[in-house]
Amino acid sequence: MTQKEKTHRWPQVLPGANAVIFTAHITVGNFDAASVEAQSFVTGRRMVLRRNAYFGRYLPSGHLVYVHEGTIYAIPLDPKTLAPCGEAIPVVEGVACDPNSGGAQFSSSRTGTLIYRSGRAAATRWSVTWIDSTGRMQPLRPTPAVCLGPRLSPDGSRLALSVLGASGYEIWVYDWQRDLMTRLTMTSGFDGYPVWSPDGKLLAFESDRAGGVGNLYLMRSDGGAEALRLTKSRNPQSPGSFSPDGTRLAFCQFNPETGGDEIWTLPIERTASGEPAPGKPALFLSVRGNLATPMFSPDGHWLAYTSDESGTTEVYVRPFPGPDGRWQISSAGGTAPVWSHHERALLFKTPERRIMLAPYTIEDNLFVPDKPRLWSEMQLPDSRLGQDFDLAPDGKRLALLLASEEPGGSPRVVFLLNFFDELKRRAR
Repeated sequence: MTQKEKTHRWPQVLPGANAVIFTAHITVGNFDAASVEAQSFVTGRRMVLRRNAYFGRYLPSGHLVYVHEGTIYAIPLDPKTLAPCGEAIPVVEGVACDPNSGGAQFSSSRTGTLIYRSGRAAATRWSVTWIDSTGRMQPLRPTPAVCLGPRLSPDGSRLALSVLGASGYEIWVYDWQRDLMTRLTMTSGFDGYPVWSPDGKLLAFESDRAGGVGNLYLMRSDGGAEALRLTKSRNPQSPGSFSPDGTRLAFCQFNPETGGDEIWTLPIERTASGEPAPGKPALFLSVRGNLATPMFSPDGHWLAYTSDESGTTEVYVRPFPGPDGRWQISSAGGTAPVWSHHERALLFKTPERRIMLAPYTIEDNLFVPDKPRLWSEMQLPDSRLGQDFDLAPDGKRLALLLASEEPGGSPRVVFLLNFFDELKRRAR
């Protein structure tokens, strides 16, 4: 995987077992901008077969098929040379697919029959809902959108999130009391995972606007100034949280040399004019595994995060800035840690999509976690988005992304007989 890529998906070994094709994903949540690629097991060579394509499949007819904007395209492909030839042509329209995950609902038999589920290409759309510990729900922003990374402002009056638009993901702020959505970023590509400063005046976020991987940016939450670039790295970065005094930003970074993730903290200094300026980042933690969501505690003395260094993704807490020490909070898997500002407790999500609350005390400058208990009996919907909720400042309810049903006709399962013969006639 290169430094620019988010994931590799949907692999298929080609006939002869000398190569594999797969979907290489760069822009989060927009697989229409992905590419179908091949990797040779013999030479180690990797090549791009088709750009702006996903869910590539090689068919016994000698064709590569893939999806773009809900349509299956086909192009002849030599599985030995891995060289497409001719022009790609659209062969089936209206195929059910999801550019948010890169999946498509079609398959073929060895005898030449294609089966697919009809539908329109649309990523899952989410509304934002309040949910309390009893499971009672109340709309926060009922208008559905393709979005991710909801974060409530420190006073709870606004919600920052990343929304998919025509040119990619953009940062928006929703004033739910006034029912007012304000768009903050207007660049093509990916702007996502907004993080509030403690005073609510600034938002840090990830962006690939400069080309290549996502780096860190900072801008006013009212949109009153251009975004300030905080980091210039070849390694992908994603923000986690600000320290309570707003002087440091915790973020995750992938290190291609170790193949693992790192947690860093970036000083946010002030110029003579009072404008924010980035300082020199400091490494906090490095592991040979995945790290995510570094979250400062309300007093700034502890940092919660998730790590799979044990083989299972769990929630941990370490002292900040040190010395060394580590406490495991979850015991059977945990993600998306969120500190409560209402009580001494840390919330997280289990693999069964339930919210747990882990009380803690501080004794002799040591973190003493108590046994986690259910915050709510409700099982959250499976969003596959990771951090799909945030805790209100009063600690009584969550702002949660909830999948919305899309209106439309009933889907159909369609069989196309003699599909390979049709491909040989049309795509050659």
